[in-house]
Amino acid sequence: MKPSSVFSKTTPSKEDTSRTDVFQETPFFLEGPGVKNARAKNSGDGGGDLPVDSVFAKTPLQKDNNISNTDTNDTLGLYIHWPFCAAKCPYCDFNSHVRHGVDFSRWEKALLQEIECMAQHVQNKEVVSIFFGGGTPSLMPPSTTGKIIEKIRGLWPTTRHLEITLEANPTSFDVARLKDFKKEGVNRLSLGVQSFNDQTLSFLGRKHNAATAKKALHCTQELFANFSFDMMYGHPHQTLDEWEGELKEAVPFIEKHVSFYQLTYEPGTPFYGRFQKKELFYPCDNRIFSFESVAKDLLLQKQLFPYEISNYAKKGWECRHNTNYWRYKSYLGVGPGAHGRLHRQGHVYSLRSHRAPEIWLEHVEQKGSGVVEHRHLPPHSIVEEMLIMGLRLQEGVCVDAIQSMSGHRLSHKFFENINVLRNHQWLFFSNNTIRPTESGKKRLNQLILFLAKNI
Repeated sequence: MKPSSVFSKTTPSKEDTSRTDVFQETPFFLEGPGVKNARAKNSGDGGGDLPVDSVFAKTPLQKDNNISNTDTNDTLGLYIHWPFCAAKCPYCDFNSHVRHGVDFSRWEKALLQEIECMAQHVQNKEVVSIFFGGGTPSLMPPSTTGKIIEKIRGLWPTTRHLEITLEANPTSFDVARLKDFKKEGVNRLSLGVQSFNDQTLSFLGRKHNAATAKKALHCTQELFANFSFDMMYGHPHQTLDEWEGELKEAVPFIEKHVSFYQLTYEPGTPFYGRFQKKELFYPCDNRIFSFESVAKDLLLQKQLFPYEISNYAKKGWECRHNTNYWRYKSYLGVGPGAHGRLHRQGHVYSLRSHRAPEIWLEHVEQKGSGVVEHRHLPPHSIVEEMLIMGLRLQEGVCVDAIQSMSGHRLSHKFFENINVLRNHQWLFFSNNTIRPTESGKKRLNQLILFLAKNI
């Protein structure tokens, strides 16, 4: 998973009239304290240039002495951002750019250099996953992925079953190229299919058609035991019959993992501009819930379970890298606009690299790293981020873990608010773990905001 997609893509539309008075004065939880940090690829540049040594400086952070903050977070995920795409989709707010004449050698050297820089300051952690995201990382030379994987293995200890994911578009590779990526060490593929309907693909600005998507999936099935693909629902005028037809087209390719995302109109995208002009709209909530229900029923029949809001997998085939995010483990982001969360000595650090590809490249070549923002996260931000991440998971988030990680004792009012949500049957609370009910998942952003008001 890209670090940008950790924030819920299932925000209820403004047509939702089923909310009670609890949320009447509550705005949509789209931006607020802690949220921009969770949306790893959708923040502005901000921040100033920092010396490399200061990026990883160790500044004391005040903690509640009554709360244990012992650092047991000794695993690490590595996210590698390749910022280039063949074309920019009108719904996409990720840090992706169309560039002609990319200097692949220069970019390879810079990515390796930033990895080396980070390894000098981040040690004593075992790498459990590597994720090549973008952009379209399948556009980079396969040999570059191989050198990056080799570099990471040489700098950190790695788990025996290291998960190495590459995102790809159906138009960005052929069988020979796919074999090269596998030969270089990639063992998991995530394919951006989005739809099996040609009209929908054209509307979404995708450069492939349904036949190309199926061909790519056939190739993927032959070469990778572990793969996933994305589908998108909830575009204007989409009917339930059309969605069911797409799901039938998808069935032969659904094996161990699949992701379903609701189309949203993000600020700064062409679709958002059209949405503001009322040229685009969201389907009513009942239709959205029907889309989700039909998809869930189909996947349960195939023994794929919803371990996260938008992700389904057979037991044991969950995406380890993305689960690392949602469980609030350490990860480092390499490349333009990439973010990181680093747990060290009982503290949580936030890292962010410069968003602009060319400026990031210059920073790395001059200073060894493109990181432009480094800060300790205060306790309230850690609590908010753990709620945002953890409540996406089917397993939920443990209150004890929130208190231990943040060093903050949650208020009595926070637990009262949990009971309010339980009484509305929007939240489960057992064994000190909170998780949304099926009804709660439909208004997850509102639940998070309500809980975060009194932490």
